[in-house]
Amino acid sequence: MPQTRAKTLKEAKDIFEELTNGPHREIDIVCLPPEAGVCSDTEDIDENDLRPQMPKDVAGDLDVCYETESETEEVPAPKRKKGVVLRPEVNWQPDESAFVSFPEQTGGTPRKLADEHPELISKTPLEFFKMYFDDAVATHIITESERYAKQNNADFQLPMRDLFLFIGILLYSGIVQLPTTRHFWMRSALFSFPAVSSKMSCKRFEKIKRYFHLADNDHLDPEDKMAKVNPFFTLLKEKLLQFGIFDPFLSVDEEMIPYFGHHSCKMFMRGKPCRFGYKLWVLCGSRGYPYMFYAYTGKDATGKEVAESAKPLGSRVVLNLLSVVKCPDAHCVFFDNFFTSYALLEEMRALGFRATGTARENRLKKCPFPDNKKFKKTERGSHAAYSTANVVAVKWHDNTAVCLASNYDTVAPLGKAKRWSRAAKKKILIDQPQMISNYNKHMGGVDLCDRFISNFRPMLRSKKWWWPLFSNSIAMIAVAAWRVHCEVGGKLTQIEFLSQLVEELLMCDAAPITTATGPSTPISDAARYDSCGHIQEKCKRGRCKLCKGNSAWQKCSKCNVKLHKDCFMKFHMRA
Repeated sequence: MPQTRAKTLKEAKDIFEELTNGPHREIDIVCLPPEAGVCSDTEDIDENDLRPQMPKDVAGDLDVCYETESETEEVPAPKRKKGVVLRPEVNWQPDESAFVSFPEQTGGTPRKLADEHPELISKTPLEFFKMYFDDAVATHIITESERYAKQNNADFQLPMRDLFLFIGILLYSGIVQLPTTRHFWMRSALFSFPAVSSKMSCKRFEKIKRYFHLADNDHLDPEDKMAKVNPFFTLLKEKLLQFGIFDPFLSVDEEMIPYFGHHSCKMFMRGKPCRFGYKLWVLCGSRGYPYMFYAYTGKDATGKEVAESAKPLGSRVVLNLLSVVKCPDAHCVFFDNFFTSYALLEEMRALGFRATGTARENRLKKCPFPDNKKFKKTERGSHAAYSTANVVAVKWHDNTAVCLASNYDTVAPLGKAKRWSRAAKKKILIDQPQMISNYNKHMGGVDLCDRFISNFRPMLRSKKWWWPLFSNSIAMIAVAAWRVHCEVGGKLTQIEFLSQLVEELLMCDAAPITTATGPSTPISDAARYDSCGHIQEKCKRGRCKLCKGNSAWQKCSKCNVKLHKDCFMKFHMRA
């Protein structure tokens, strides 16, 4: 019932007259008791007069309560502000008193590739590589490259042999990193790479790179920002999953591909080792084998924000990557605080996934963790744990306060972790919850894969915006082939595996080139003008380095350039 309060007698009279004349059904006037030490005049009212009267004076405040006709109608619910989602409260209990343990795994023991695929044990690095970059992938690239050349009215053919030579040189550029592509074909003792220059000429390599293509430009989806590489990505994802998901521990994280050009999908990540480039969401095993990935393209094609009912970006990424997992209860998934939320952990538990991740406190539905300022004053290694029926959250005092949440793991039994103590000036052992120990052990799969790729990332550049995505994919294929080699008992290190792979690619039935082609070595000014050891020698007829004439029969023995007799002195003297 609405009510109003009057401070003075005059205000009360005005309110009374307004209410008696208005559309009100019932009026109730209440005189509040006076304050201490103030006399009341309510005794002067005649008890026989039952008509509503106003007192002559009011010692205290006067409450006027009334009921209107409109109150009998249904009052509409208040409108919710845009972007505000009402979520039910979660009943957090101390420790793990409310947590219901996850059902036992039914996926069986972890799979071993050597037992399921014994034929992999005797394969060579090239055979491992061709399990991913097979004839189907090569035929797709050849078809699209020749179609692109035809669209540009160019006479271009790309045999299978030349394509594998091209891929071999691309991988070789990750092992031997040179300033430019043409340095591989320079004719000098310093830059001498007969494994490359004897198999393919520089002009042929540049022509292949010019018309190299991965999709049909006439049938591109205008709403797909990655339309020029997605057909190749689709084939690659199928090859990565050809053995299934054989690692029991999986991790989800982001990977940055360096790119400094102009494209709407280029990202800037402050504080990352690679700040500019394309972002990939990647699902990897704990030992660095990539199972699934896709590129992040930002907002949708219309540029509108995600609807209120849609899931957060982190949840959508995790669920999309895990959609390829056929047996969820056979794997444990780990991710960082960008993805972790209480709703995601509950949904993954309903789907059968065991998940653990670092968490931000504002995403745990008001979990009653102690304040950071007070918590940092506790003993190092102490923790605070809370649980619901499906989720356990723990806050641990390490170098700083660390929060984790899991839908299957527990805090007990406590383990030990080594940390440096400034007071004792030595390493000491502190308590560590089991959930945090398991997270540290199995989380870094994507970072491990990214490190393997960046160790020998192909360095040959191109003006095409999608070239970094393709060269990163080739490096990812090489890493996947090497990890399978290690899974079946191989002992080769990454550089040994990659060296043998490049050697086999460059020696694949390719006849050596008889003519020595490629740019000559540039002459340094220090050697050109040192006036020492420059002797004229006879040579075949050619073009003079200085005057560009074509009748030079002599050359400089030190600079190894053809010069006329009259041009010899001018060439070695500063202007």
